[in-house]
Amino acid sequence: MSGKITSTSTTYSKELTDEIVVESGKLITYQINNIGTSDSTKITNIKLAVYRYNANHERVGTNNYTDTITVTVPNNTAYIKLGIIATTNNAAVGESIYCDTTIFYADESRDTYLGDNVKAKSANVVGLATLIENVDSIDSRVDVLEDNEINLVESGNIKTGIWEHLTWSSTNGFITESDTVQNHAIMKLPGEVLGGQYYTLAWDNEVRARVYLYEFSDNTYSPAALAKSPVENWLPYNSSTHEYAYKQQIHLDANTKYAAVMVYLSAGADSWENLILNNLYLQPGMDATGYVESDVIATSKIFSTRIFDQLSSGNIVDGVPLPPEYYNEQGYLYNKCERINAVLSDIAVYGDAFIFVTDQHWYLNAKQSPKLIRYIARHCHIPRLISGGDTDNGGSAELCKLYRYAFNGNIHHVAGNHDLMTSNYKKSDGAILYYMMDMMNDNQIGNNYGHYYYIDCRQQKIRYIILSAFRGGGDSGSAVYDYSAEQLQWLTTEALNTPDGYGIVIFTHFIMNATIPSAATSFVNAIDTYAGNGKIIAVIQGHTHYDGLFATATGIPVITTTCDKNQPWISGGTDMEPWLAAGRTSGTIYEQAFDVIGVDAVNGIVHAIRIGSLAMNNYTIPANADFASSGVAEERVVHCYPVVVSGSTVLTPTIGGVITWGISNTSVASVSNGTVTSVSAGHTFVYATNENRQYEIWSIVVD
Repeated sequence: MSGKITSTSTTYSKELTDEIVVESGKLITYQINNIGTSDSTKITNIKLAVYRYNANHERVGTNNYTDTITVTVPNNTAYIKLGIIATTNNAAVGESIYCDTTIFYADESRDTYLGDNVKAKSANVVGLATLIENVDSIDSRVDVLEDNEINLVESGNIKTGIWEHLTWSSTNGFITESDTVQNHAIMKLPGEVLGGQYYTLAWDNEVRARVYLYEFSDNTYSPAALAKSPVENWLPYNSSTHEYAYKQQIHLDANTKYAAVMVYLSAGADSWENLILNNLYLQPGMDATGYVESDVIATSKIFSTRIFDQLSSGNIVDGVPLPPEYYNEQGYLYNKCERINAVLSDIAVYGDAFIFVTDQHWYLNAKQSPKLIRYIARHCHIPRLISGGDTDNGGSAELCKLYRYAFNGNIHHVAGNHDLMTSNYKKSDGAILYYMMDMMNDNQIGNNYGHYYYIDCRQQKIRYIILSAFRGGGDSGSAVYDYSAEQLQWLTTEALNTPDGYGIVIFTHFIMNATIPSAATSFVNAIDTYAGNGKIIAVIQGHTHYDGLFATATGIPVITTTCDKNQPWISGGTDMEPWLAAGRTSGTIYEQAFDVIGVDAVNGIVHAIRIGSLAMNNYTIPANADFASSGVAEERVVHCYPVVVSGSTVLTPTIGGVITWGISNTSVASVSNGTVTSVSAGHTFVYATNENRQYEIWSIVVD
């Protein structure tokens, strides 16, 4: 994982772990064992970063620590991720940052983690103070007292051998009070305490008394040995409300070895009558809600790891860096991956998945898609990436390299018209493009140099066919829209000649929108008249720079994905793509646009989950789009095998929620609450949408 250094002095901040479950309201200790860098002159101000998330996996806050600390987990925090925050500069390239940390609940296992399955007795374990002699049982607490109650009504108001009527003098230390006052009860603790550690001073019931803890560096209990003023260690009294606190967390001075507890009543001797303190105790650890167990089996370690990162030239380590922080806002990427994994688990036996990204036009791109692809592929185990064409004018070697670093699976490229602009294609970028995209995949069968081939998923019985809609245009530099006769011959005799039961998905840069260009007529006829052993599921294309859904005469869906670039093409000062201006702002989660697609070959369903700009966008779709609706889509679930309607049929959506029905061509059929009724022969799409921006779409053919 890597950080991004963009200036001579910049703040490095990155999550470096997956989510860790924590419990709100509990005391948690972040124990920093070692934190640093390979060069402290280049990387400074290093801190452990704790990124906090709520139950919906939405970021709710960040805390930074430089040393071990015990804090309460906020009520709105259900998960945390650990990372590092530091200040870096360009000279830090190649240097490393690290932080060894352990996390545990402090109210269960002390402010020092003792190790898994270690039984900690207060009498013999370093780090736990022996407050009473001969305590060697596994009790729920260690009390200051020998029994659970101080009854100060006994003879002389003092429990023999434990409490004394003493008061404190800054000159003489503890001295005996006069019989007429006697409003201080003092007990010197019989044993050492551990300096520098946290303790809890408390009693079980609220009484009108003040309690102080005196800390000493030796057992003379003298003013010279006083390590910390008792005013800092007292159970406070609120003079306005006359309320007495009965629990206080105390951080002992580093020099403290001995302590004494003082109970103070302001009214004098008579006030001791009927005063009972139940379970007055001083014990190690910070107390969250009740009390701390002093003797525990310390098994509550949450997490322990070395967080490590290395900054590299070009801001790339292990391929590409993590997506920007704004993709974590409101759990965006987490929720997308959860949804993708849920969909893919439903088709795990008979389906396949891939990422489809097209029309990157890299010089007009926000350039975050390789990072997103890397993140999603690794969290969702996507086996292949299909690039739909037009990486750049003549191809982009930079993008190809990023894809190769970002994606461990197979990458297949569809030739676009801008990829084949001859004046650029002759340059090295174009050569690298097809070397890196096409020719490194040994599972492609066909003509890699001609940019048409197929890939088989034998277990799932799916064949992906890649076709080239263009050829180079000679010295003019412009690609020519043309499905060559040689390619079509290969398509009909080889590519479509599948084993029995195969589902077929075809990719091309462009075949059609509302009309079929003459250059594509032979291709469309070939798939419309196909009668082989397999079944064509859909054609997937790009090129148009907007989302759409079209169909051939026999109802084969042509699914169109918008461009990944987010800046429009300007010609002669005119914006040729005004729809890109709406919502495709750099620095937001809508800057990129690509689909994670699951293919259910048995049922002929293509499930496309959009990453970035919403599908069927909320800008005005060009008038020649066959499928347009009011609204936007996070997902498109397309039932590709045509439903033939003669009379009426009932469609049952799977997306759930509050369903709204629609239809793309009312001259062919009508729809009401899922019942489709034929009107006249032809093709239409019927769709159902819900409040979660899911669209479920059926290809309908009326006889």
